[in-house]
Amino acid sequence: MASNIPKQQILSLYKSLIRESGKFPNYNFRCYAIRRVKDSFKANKLLTDIKLVRKEVDYAKENLEMIKRQCFFWTRTLIMLHLQNHPRCL
Repeated sequence: MASNIPKQQILSLYKSLIRESGKFPNYNFRCYAIRRVKDSFKANKLLTDIKLVRKEVDYAKENLEMIKRQCFFWTRTLIMLHLQNHPRCL
């Protein structure tokens, strides 16, 4: 992903996506989101068409906003996480 868009902007977007994806309280969602971000940036690494690069950057920005919204709402933690702090499990 190069071309007209500054490399710093793309790198900043990548870091923001990884950081926000790491905020998912659920382990499975967190790992899936991080894996998807890494895979999509790796797949689009060699894009040279300016229109395609802009389209992918816009798509990544939309996904960043979606991830922020999803992480904002509290989700119920798994029962196994509660058991780890239980006196009998220590």
